[in-house]
Amino acid sequence: MGLVVGTGRDKYTQIISGIQKHRASTISVPRLSKLLGVKSTTLNARFRRQQTELQTIGRTNFIPVELALDLAAVHKYALLGWPTLEEASQLTGVKTGTIKARCEKGRLEGYKDLTKRLRINPAVLENLVSR
Repeated sequence: MGLVVGTGRDKYTQIISGIQKHRASTISVPRLSKLLGVKSTTLNARFRRQQTELQTIGRTNFIPVELALDLAAVHKYALLGWPTLEEASQLTGVKTGTIKARCEKGRLEGYKDLTKRLRINPAVLENLVSR
């Protein structure tokens, strides 16, 4: 199974399907990192911080498919193509601190992805520019 290519909701759906179709009850961390578009070290560091039990064969870590689906859900908005805080600032001309503060106050919709980047809903950016 190759790297999943697509955009937006289709890409997210394809990645979820790719994880679910995995024949074993586990998926390798390198395979998952390719599907999600993040580095294996990012995922392994997360597992260390959360003290997640991994199955290690040779030098490769394997995680349960259920955990892989949870991680995909956390990274969903990055996979859907939502811009990062910095990208949103460049698109709108509004300072990053202003956008972040509005997200924290619940005025803008934003979520953190696996790489801890704040992703902003592109639909609300239009309202931000018009202000």
